[in-house]
Amino acid sequence: MYRTIILDFDGVLVESNTIKDKAFEVVFADYPRHMDTLLAYHRKTTLIRFEKFRYIVEQILKEPYSPKLQESLAHKFSQYCISEVSSCPWVKGAQEFLNFYEGRIPLYLVSINPMDDLQTILANRKMAHFFKGVYVAQDSKRIQLQEILKKEGLEAHEAVFIGDSVSDCISAQQAGIDFIGRRSTKGLDLDGVPVFDDLDGILHYLKEKYAGIPY
Repeated sequence: MYRTIILDFDGVLVESNTIKDKAFEVVFADYPRHMDTLLAYHRKTTLIRFEKFRYIVEQILKEPYSPKLQESLAHKFSQYCISEVSSCPWVKGAQEFLNFYEGRIPLYLVSINPMDDLQTILANRKMAHFFKGVYVAQDSKRIQLQEILKKEGLEAHEAVFIGDSVSDCISAQQAGIDFIGRRSTKGLDLDGVPVFDDLDGILHYLKEKYAGIPY
């Protein structure tokens, strides 16, 4: 039986993936002829936004990158995302999922959002109380998953990670824990991995998996 559940945030609990796409359009609005290229890079790459900014500026726009520019880009990006993600729709069933497991087993959040932004959004959405811990990754989430296992004193088979990307699945595999996918705008579809359209489906799956076993 799983003794802890670890969740990604964007595309798993809230419908925010398209907001992140739009944020890149807002931040780089002065470069319309490069927009298709930089958006394609953003969508296929799982990295914290600061590393994406550097690559876009240096490799796509062919311009110099500096701490001052990063600060400006990050400020614009954060302002847009905090406002939009704080009020965007929940993934279907996400609230019910969190309510069901709160107090039953520890819930953790692992995201590539900067911690300040994530904590503000969680506070705005009144979600922070659901999670025993919130972790931020730079790219792969393997290290954070392993840290949670260690903190809880768990074997790998006693935890599950719920995400919406191939990189999430790879991180889970690297940490040795089970993975359940949510099919978001990223169109996740993996052989041999349970993938569901929403959190309703995942909650039903877990209840069926442990039918008759009280948490």
